[in-house]
Amino acid sequence: MYKKIILLVWFWLGCNSMGFSQNEQGLVFTLNDCIGIAINNNLGLKSSRLNAKTSKINYKQSRLDILPNLNANYNLGINNGRSIDPFTNNYINQELTFSNAELTLNTTVFNGFRMLDGQKVTENVLN
Repeated sequence: MYKKIILLVWFWLGCNSMGFSQNEQGLVFTLNDCIGIAINNNLGLKSSRLNAKTSKINYKQSRLDILPNLNANYNLGINNGRSIDPFTNNYINQELTFSNAELTLNTTVFNGFRMLDGQKVTENVLN
């Protein structure tokens, strides 16, 4: 008897919950709407679009890898310190300002045409 009551309650809850799964606004979808929603939510199509974008980015990166790399850096600092004067043997409080400047240019002279071959491969993948 107890099992029948539980089964009846589960059946009643299942029937009531089916009514809530319907669209409350009462929208009717046409075939074109359904196809548009399916195309927009298609994971295979989204994946292929992302792969195409990735191929374009890789092609652009392979072209830019051939260019030289230029870096510039500048540092400025101040040190406050206390030291002993070797001539008078007294403590001296002094401030020291320093600066460093750096400019580097890196370029690949020859690497067995790997960059050009990589550029051709990514161009073929893109096409």
